[in-house]
Amino acid sequence: MSPQLLELLLAICLLLLLLSGGLAWVSNRRLQQINAALKESERSKAVLIANLPGIAYRCRYDPDWTMEFLSQGCDQLTGYSVQHLLGNRRLSWNDIILPEDREAVWRVWDEARESGQPCRLEYRIRRADGQVRWVFEQGDFVRDSQGEIEALEGLIIDITDRKMAEAELYRQSTLDHVTGLYNRRYLMERLNQLLAEHRREPRPFSLAILDLDHFKQVNDAYGHQAGDQVLAAFSRLLQSCCRPYDLVGRYGGEEFMAIILNRDTAAATQVMERFRAQVAARAFAVNGDGAHITVSIGVAASGELGSDDGLDELIRLADQRLYAAKELGRDRVVDRDQPGVSSEGGATLSASASGPRAH
Repeated sequence: MSPQLLELLLAICLLLLLLSGGLAWVSNRRLQQINAALKESERSKAVLIANLPGIAYRCRYDPDWTMEFLSQGCDQLTGYSVQHLLGNRRLSWNDIILPEDREAVWRVWDEARESGQPCRLEYRIRRADGQVRWVFEQGDFVRDSQGEIEALEGLIIDITDRKMAEAELYRQSTLDHVTGLYNRRYLMERLNQLLAEHRREPRPFSLAILDLDHFKQVNDAYGHQAGDQVLAAFSRLLQSCCRPYDLVGRYGGEEFMAIILNRDTAAATQVMERFRAQVAARAFAVNGDGAHITVSIGVAASGELGSDDGLDELIRLADQRLYAAKELGRDRVVDRDQPGVSSEGGATLSASASGPRAH
């Protein structure tokens, strides 16, 4: 080998050695940069998850929602530490969900699994301190390369304040501001629901329409503000005469409705007759005086309706009997079982036997 060729080979080897060292340094430097970026990304993600307004989670899709990951918001939302729930060591997420909500929660998740769409649902949980909280959950399924479900991942946040605000708005929209009873809109809504349920599975209920007799005289004598006080006192008395699950509301003006559940006409008439007698015997306090009022009542029952009859017919029957009570002298209850005076002056209905005749 000539000296020139040997020198050339040595130069090439030296160059390759320098290049490999340089490449190794560059690769190592690049690797350090990538590792630093990954660490920063993990740190940022950890900070983000730690500051989420709720819980980020990953759990297995099993009957116990076995938790594989929970963010630190778990303690604030549930009152339980992450360690309590991770791997279901002390209790499962399913244990926290209110028993009456569990079936609905699983049903929504099953529907999401079948549709392939993310899951969004609201339900209630019970905290470690016993408080019940409303939560909103949004999650999705994690699938493997074969499309099999590996886990669920998502976010759970507290929506109790929103639910309470919604409930208060709904409560205000369903109540009469003078009497505190249900308003006409809500009464109609519930009557339509009851009739729909009655058609599917007959369950008797009765409707009473009540009207205060000559109430204009109270307003004229004491003023409308005092009249409102009498209406409020009348409403409280009506509520006390009905059961907690019966529905009592203001139909309009001085007219009221009582929806007596699981009672036929005869039983509802007895309830209304007791109430009528209490009203007649009472002096309603107003402006340091005692106002005496009476009430006329018409009663109809769901069992009187034909297969094609609806709410309008039920109200018409009760209203017709209320009119008959007025025609017979007021201060009485009229139901379908007794003959008397019709609203058109034709066929007659009668007042309940215990209702006194007008003087």
